[in-house]
Amino acid sequence: MTIRPLAVAYAAADPGSLAGFWAQILGREVVEHPFGVLLPGSATQLGLLFRRETGARDDLRRMHVHLTSDRPGDQARTVAAVLAGGGSPLDVGQLPEEDHIVVADPEGNEFRVIEAGNAYLAGTGFLGELACDGGRDVGLFWSAALGWPLVWDQDQETAIQSPEGGTKIAWGGPPVQAKAARNRQQLILAVEGDLTAEVGRLNGLGARALDDPPPPGALARALADPPPPPSRPLPRRKVNLTPSKGHSGVVEWALWPRLGPARSAGVGTLGSSKGQPGESWSARRGRGRRALPAGSSGPGRNACGEPVPR
Repeated sequence: MTIRPLAVAYAAADPGSLAGFWAQILGREVVEHPFGVLLPGSATQLGLLFRRETGARDDLRRMHVHLTSDRPGDQARTVAAVLAGGGSPLDVGQLPEEDHIVVADPEGNEFRVIEAGNAYLAGTGFLGELACDGGRDVGLFWSAALGWPLVWDQDQETAIQSPEGGTKIAWGGPPVQAKAARNRQQLILAVEGDLTAEVGRLNGLGARALDDPPPPGALARALADPPPPPSRPLPRRKVNLTPSKGHSGVVEWALWPRLGPARSAGVGTLGSSKGQPGESWSARRGRGRRALPAGSSGPGRNACGEPVPR
């Protein structure tokens, strides 16, 4: 039994228009889908899914992506494409000496464009990382749930990556702000095999079902992350393994059997970097991070220019 990350889902006022923007930036195909408008990923790259926004939404963006730059000049070209497509620069308190650039898409969803030459995201592909709110306990839970090893584990920050490589998923550590409404983003996961059995496996790892018993004929399920350790009283988070309805967790996740058939709606063409490249950093606190390969030692520098162990 396995689950695998499939796409980041965004609640959008205009899903088609927002999908078109991202298709141009990423150079991906747009397909119409029963769940929304989809930009399919691959075995090693997350897809993006845009759904019509309904009801109140949390103003906090609990997830954002990091785009990498392969060669000098790629970062500037990506940012120029973002601005030309209707995006905007964003000030989240980054320092002038930091090399990453923070921008937002036309509906205000924040993301980062990392400069060329950073090692942490080298080889991950253009969509190098999905950064999420959450502490170390959440990273450990999802490492076990997905079977992905930790590639970063320091100061309550964690990151995992598929053994096949590709997009990393990271959690920036505390503090984690409490949630007041539905999240604007979810991570969509596909289950291979029996959904009920997979829910049982996740429960065994410490997850808690939120919809027990599930509604008749349910094709998706809602669960919660394990609670944080008693010594670290962080706000309780929820993992929503279904398109949730009003759950009050911090970060929402969705688990679906599959995305099903989709119909092509075209390919984005606006110029952008599609290189391999980049290095990660903690988006919320501006603290950089580098992977620590086994047996490595000596100083290095993170994407924020700070010395870090290697």
